[in-house]
Amino acid sequence: MFPGKSPDQAYQNFPDPTLKNWREAYYGTNYPRLVDVKRKYDPTGFFDYPQAIGTR
Repeated sequence: MFPGKSPDQAYQNFPDPTLKNWREAYYGTNYPRLVDVKRKYDPTGFFDYPQAIGTR
């Protein structure tokens, strides 16, 4: 879709596997808080994919 270069921005519902800093691009400064939420509501990692919010 973007030959040669990924866009500067990212959208959560459009995962881009070539995006280098996807945590910051998708979630900005909210990522650490989202990790806390993920630990609480999905401790087993049921909702997981390569660019999902992690547990660390």
